[in-house]
Amino acid sequence: VESSSSRHSHTVTATVSEVLGKLLVVGITDTDPEVRYWVMASLDESFDNHLAQAENLSALFVAMNDEAFEIREMALCTIGRLSSLNPAYVMPSLRKTLIQFLTELEHSGMGRN
Repeated sequence: VESSSSRHSHTVTATVSEVLGKLLVVGITDTDPEVRYWVMASLDESFDNHLAQAENLSALFVAMNDEAFEIREMALCTIGRLSSLNPAYVMPSLRKTLIQFLTELEHSGMGRN
């Protein structure tokens, strides 16, 4: 038998998760970079358990391709912070992204300094 407190806790958790998911959609799709910036800036440690879910991590990986460097940086820092909570999802995706970045650098024509 589920207690009233447990049902309430589940409802709150589900609501936070749903709102956070919608916020992440705004954070990667809004046309205004300032809106995307503030969405990413608002994702502090209090949301980590929700952010570590695969669908939210997927959105953060999309944000790593944002046109604004600051947004890419915040997305990467957030993903790094979440790597200990869901390493099975984060590490392979991060490895793939790192290889992609290194390949882009290699073919960019920029010499090493």
